[in-house]
Amino acid sequence: LRRAQWSLGRRLGSGLPMRSNSRIVCANRRLSSGGDNEPSEKEDKTAWKKFWEGEEQRRVDAQKKKAETRQKIDKEMERSKMQDNWDIYKRLGKDGDVQTDISPPKKSVKFPSLEVESLGGKEFDIRDRFKYKVSFVSLYGSAIAMNFGEEWVKAMSDDSKIQFFEISLNESWVARMLNTISKFNLKRNTPERRHDMFCLINRDIKPQREKLELVNLKTNYGLLIDQRGLVRWRTSGKPMDQEVDMCKHFIDELLQERTAG
Repeated sequence: LRRAQWSLGRRLGSGLPMRSNSRIVCANRRLSSGGDNEPSEKEDKTAWKKFWEGEEQRRVDAQKKKAETRQKIDKEMERSKMQDNWDIYKRLGKDGDVQTDISPPKKSVKFPSLEVESLGGKEFDIRDRFKYKVSFVSLYGSAIAMNFGEEWVKAMSDDSKIQFFEISLNESWVARMLNTISKFNLKRNTPERRHDMFCLINRDIKPQREKLELVNLKTNYGLLIDQRGLVRWRTSGKPMDQEVDMCKHFIDELLQERTAG
């Protein structure tokens, strides 16, 4: 205690400032000089204005960048569509190698249930028709694909050994809206003898297509199906050299299987 009193007395006697007094003096100096350099009201408003102007510019830049990106994507998609059409034309609609033999029953895919409507006005599950005869199904989902399948129609539709089904698929909502007009034109351009075998589908059948690996609607697919409903051979696009003869040979093999069974 005596030491504390002595120290205090020494400070008072020497005129040295007290610590607490030094804090008060410093605080007073800050207050008299305008505080810790606090901005004025005018400066504060200017800062907020600059902040919001910056935010608005960033928003405009983001929208511009988004629009440029969208334009670039649309351009790429358009170029991709044109390139796809050109590529499929160069390959005559072929989406793979030609199958050179029929697949054995144990490795063959069973045709799924598929409701169709014929040009003759009948509605049925096409799978139920396969039990009567060996069948050839030509399926397409676009005008370009229909053109690829015309040679198969000419070569196979009048073959008395088989049932020849032609399926026109319209998965686009626009095509479905024009269904009545499309059906009228098809009936007018298709021989009446084929109306009951010409089938229409106006809905999305993606699960069935994926099961059958019919992935490209820009080409047609030809499926040779036995009486158990198994897809034993498949093709795509226009027939290559001797491909029609090969298909007819496979039809004879399937008919022999039925006789042997």
